[in-house]
Amino acid sequence: SHQGPYDINPFIGDGSAVLVRQSGNSLRLLRSVAVPSLPLTLAHPAVVGGVAMDPTGEILASACADGTVRVWNAAEGTLRTALPLGSPVRSVEMSPDGMRLMACTENGAIHFWNVADWRESLVIRTESHELRIASAELSADGRTVLATLEGGLGLDLFDTGSGARRCPTLRAEQRLSLAAVSANGR
Repeated sequence: SHQGPYDINPFIGDGSAVLVRQSGNSLRLLRSVAVPSLPLTLAHPAVVGGVAMDPTGEILASACADGTVRVWNAAEGTLRTALPLGSPVRSVEMSPDGMRLMACTENGAIHFWNVADWRESLVIRTESHELRIASAELSADGRTVLATLEGGLGLDLFDTGSGARRCPTLRAEQRLSLAAVSANGR
């Protein structure tokens, strides 16, 4: 486990960069020797909860506690767009094909955008008012999203094209601490 003021995510893009979170609201993108450039610092107005990079390594998305997803040009460190959600953003994930971006918010919603034009294409919420979505993870093929419910009380599987539930909510007999979706999403 890593000790110190930095959180390191070594799995960014094709491995040519490492992303380091400094003091909660600042990201530093460090390039390897294979991609020579100066390190970039991406400042945020609030704590950064997660990051994602597209498969080409050109787009970096960050989940910010101020209720926005920020989309950056990873090579230059310039902000491409900010996607307001109105609720702190817990996580972001890029689809395996790099065509869609997913974000999970504290109000229990999962949002999807088309990368080509940054238009929101889908919002998923649970039907239950007592069980909100706490986290979301895409399957390896990008066609299914696994939603873990708050308090570890259950799971939902949704189709990322339509938002339709793939099966009834799976209620947990005991609190869940970890869940994963299979590569084919089934």
